[in-house]
Amino acid sequence: MRPTRIAVIALAVLAVGSPALATLHPGDQLAITVYNHPELQASATIDASGRVSLPLAGQVDAKGLDPSQLAQKIVVALQPYVIKPAVDVRLVSQNPTIFLNGGPGGNLTYRPGDTLVSALAGSQIGQGVDITKVKVERDGKVMGPYNLQQLAAAGQGGPALQPGDTIALVNKPVAVKVGGAVQHPGFAYLDPGEPLADAIQQVGGPTQNAAMTQAVLDRDGNRQALALAGTSLQEAAKNGDVLDVPEAAQVEVVGMVGHPGVVTLRNNFTLLSAIYQAGGPGQWADIRKIEVMHAGQKKTYNITALTHGDLSQDPALTDGDVVFVPEGHKIDFRSVFASIISLRWFFPNGKF
Repeated sequence: MRPTRIAVIALAVLAVGSPALATLHPGDQLAITVYNHPELQASATIDASGRVSLPLAGQVDAKGLDPSQLAQKIVVALQPYVIKPAVDVRLVSQNPTIFLNGGPGGNLTYRPGDTLVSALAGSQIGQGVDITKVKVERDGKVMGPYNLQQLAAAGQGGPALQPGDTIALVNKPVAVKVGGAVQHPGFAYLDPGEPLADAIQQVGGPTQNAAMTQAVLDRDGNRQALALAGTSLQEAAKNGDVLDVPEAAQVEVVGMVGHPGVVTLRNNFTLLSAIYQAGGPGQWADIRKIEVMHAGQKKTYNITALTHGDLSQDPALTDGDVVFVPEGHKIDFRSVFASIISLRWFFPNGKF
């Protein structure tokens, strides 16, 4: 006699207030048995759309159901092909993921016993969101909003979470797009009055390859340079601002220098800085005829003219430029170069 009972075995969710049978979510691993039909036995994963794919039954919606309910749906899907099907659905492992909607987005790893406060602790989501209006979405229902600040102050954790929950975050109203040489390019969200510097901090700050001199602000179509080390970035951000932190220029310095090769210019982008970073001129270098190859064109510069205030002989360099320091006629210009370097007013903040 064929068994007609639908047997369902499920793992309980380890969270306060969770139901006896676990609700299924995308990413959950299932073991599905159709009695007396071993060819239909399957190990299945619920896909991102909340469906599970099975032989003969095809795509079956599983999201939001418990294993017993899914087993019943599989029975209905198999009835055209199997006489009186009996199905067992067992939850092997549950997707240990909590989803973030808003703020930085992404996922958090669920830990048994997690509450709203404990799940978000250490995630730094508070930098860009309104932590007084946090909601939890579960199986089409919305809980909250919750004030995380008040919950934490009262020593409370808020609602117990379950795998597959979505934490809905409300972004702060001032959106600033931050790109270039920062850790996590993207949008930063600030409160009115918060400075532009906070936007750069929120995306992780500059990378090791960032130029430390300035950022470029595009506001309402107008571009301006703001010194990273100054007070310019302390002005209040405006919704729609775009900040770009440029990468440091890499310049190749060859010829009569102490350490020929590629140098990285993070604080100063001038010819003089490039030669300094390459170890300075060699004993017989002719610093009156230094060649700079830029965008396929070659120009010659005499940096000894800097002693007379001719700053045109210390051009700004860009990424990919090549500097060639030629050999001279047995004149040692190293002392001249050292005297030029000693004039720190050539370099912002005295940095090379």
